[in-house]
Amino acid sequence: MSVDVEKIVELLKDMPEEQAQEVLDFAEFVYARHCLDETAYLLKDPANRQRLLEAVANIRAGKHVE
Repeated sequence: MSVDVEKIVELLKDMPEEQAQEVLDFAEFVYARHCLDETAYLLKDPANRQRLLEAVANIRAGKHVE
């Protein structure tokens, strides 16, 4: 799927600032939701989850994380 970024930019230029801010807020929401979905997917794997928990423990202990 190809997104017409130039068209989006042109539309944003013609919008009042308040509406353009709504578009930005929505885009950030969609991006964040995607990241959360991806994180949740990765954490379903017990090995990934264990590695994350170990990394968090190392950070809390002030140890270098590999």
